[in-house]
Amino acid sequence: MGKINYWKRLREDINRGLKGYNVGLPNGFDRLNDYVTNIQQRTYYTIGGATGTGKTAFVDSAFLFYPYDYLQNNESIYS
Repeated sequence: MGKINYWKRLREDINRGLKGYNVGLPNGFDRLNDYVTNIQQRTYYTIGGATGTGKTAFVDSAFLFYPYDYLQNNESIYS
């Protein structure tokens, strides 16, 4: 196997973003988008908090229900 050039891959990802290709899917929380810009592939998100604070409800809404509805209503953009 060949050596993976992480710097080259990073540079390519940055250039794709500058060209507008790394847009991702919206999460439905406009204020959150100031800190986390949409849902991206190959990205890990850590959600933490005390028991009963709504972590599961947030993740379901932001990462499942809203993106699904968005794709259903804007299907031609991503097909």
